[in-house]
Amino acid sequence: MKHLTLILCALLSLGAQAEVIATSPTKEGGEIRLTDEPCDRKPGTRFMYIRTPGGKPYAGCWQLADGDVLVQFYDGDVYVYDANNFVVRKPARARRGEAL
Repeated sequence: MKHLTLILCALLSLGAQAEVIATSPTKEGGEIRLTDEPCDRKPGTRFMYIRTPGGKPYAGCWQLADGDVLVQFYDGDVYVYDANNFVVRKPARARRGEAL
């Protein structure tokens, strides 16, 4: 539940520019990236994508559902991921001034 709250807080604290707000590793060595950008394919959801080791992205829409991250990919596949597996990123405006 703590991760769910952190994801919600990160989502609500961001400005108008889309950015990755949470990430989770995949079993294949890629990364699931949740953004704060509204998903134009499904109202009420946000854009997400998986960055694969080979560089091929898989895009979709995400939303929080009962403590899980519910994802519908553009190809129609639907997956449910445990929100506890995601690491919430510090918003970019909070990172300003930090060395890269």
